[in-house]
Amino acid sequence: PLSTYFETVSLAVQSLLVLVLITVLDEESTTNAPLIMAAILAYCGTLYAIVTLAPLWSLAALQATATLSMTVALLPQLAKNLRRRSSGGWSTITALLSTVGNGLRVFTTFTLTKDGLLLAGFSAGFLLNGLLLVQTLVYPQEPEASSSTDEAAAAG
Repeated sequence: PLSTYFETVSLAVQSLLVLVLITVLDEESTTNAPLIMAAILAYCGTLYAIVTLAPLWSLAALQATATLSMTVALLPQLAKNLRRRSSGGWSTITALLSTVGNGLRVFTTFTLTKDGLLLAGFSAGFLLNGLLLVQTLVYPQEPEASSSTDEAAAAG
């Protein structure tokens, strides 16, 4: 549906803008901003070509791949937190907002479009972000490196 398309494009533009701002404004960054901008433009051009020239079934395959990659990306963090019995520095607020956001997307997708692929992706995101939220509530936060250094300096 058109609303989902515009939402996805809006989020992509916002993400690119944040990436560009971080790259340009970060004084400690060793990245080459013109190279990153060229890569972003090449990506956008390729994406435009795919969207305008590709058949509908290939776009559905790309959407499924994107959904799968976003979902699978959380699994290593969940496993690492479980193995270390720590939240891994993951913020409770971030996990809460991600869980609520995916929950809202599940609701709106179910009520507005009933798109099974989107519903599955948002449901998986809701579940995995919910697990991250539980981990932040159950496991303690890892101590920051600077605080342990400060404690050692104060003791010595």
